[in-house]
Amino acid sequence: MKKIADFYLKTLIINAKFGSSLPIADQQLLFRDFLAKLNTCILQYKALYPNQDVTFTETYRSNVLQPTVSLSSTASATTKAM
Repeated sequence: MKKIADFYLKTLIINAKFGSSLPIADQQLLFRDFLAKLNTCILQYKALYPNQDVTFTETYRSNVLQPTVSLSSTASATTKAM
């Protein structure tokens, strides 16, 4: 978990693309361990389906694009449901 937190703090939030509302296809913004596994999967897929391409359309979802829910509205909805 520390590796993920360090990556977030030292790579993602300091990147100029962090607050963007546009899709980001920069693979350098993927967590290194995940990127390594993803590349392995892509190689395996290409070996099985050599006539198909694999492309990235988005690697990082900006906080600007994340839905926001306040704790008070969540607590209120939970209370009403009970």
